[in-house]
Amino acid sequence: GSGLFEPVAFIPLLGAVFGAIAVVSMRTLHFSDPWEKIMAYYFTASVVVTALVVLFTADFTQEIFNVKSVLFVTLAGVFAALFQVFLTLASKWAPVRFLSPFIYISFIFGAVAEVMIWKRVIHPSVIVGFLLIVVGTILMVFLYPKEDLT
Repeated sequence: GSGLFEPVAFIPLLGAVFGAIAVVSMRTLHFSDPWEKIMAYYFTASVVVTALVVLFTADFTQEIFNVKSVLFVTLAGVFAALFQVFLTLASKWAPVRFLSPFIYISFIFGAVAEVMIWKRVIHPSVIVGFLLIVVGTILMVFLYPKEDLT
């Protein structure tokens, strides 16, 4: 629809580009820097980019902060940080092309949370997409050349 050309629609595209840069950079930096330093780079860049997105897109007059919303935001931040730490550590021992399908599984967890917390119904096309992610991940695990993992 016409919403595709709204400026806000470019935020997920930029997120995907920055995510790809982060994953490739993570693997490259493992050859020269410890994981703690990589995480410091990642979280600093993430905070700056997120602050800019919020600054230019949020309508602060409409935001409602209550205990429940602050708890959800805090939990999202904690789990995102844990995810990034574990992904960074895993990229030290496994090639990024092997790890990348597992990154997409996080979308499935997001949809499950959406159903459980906000009681939203998942569209059938999204379920088909999730099935493709799971099948792709299973194929990657079983068909990936084992000698390439060492």
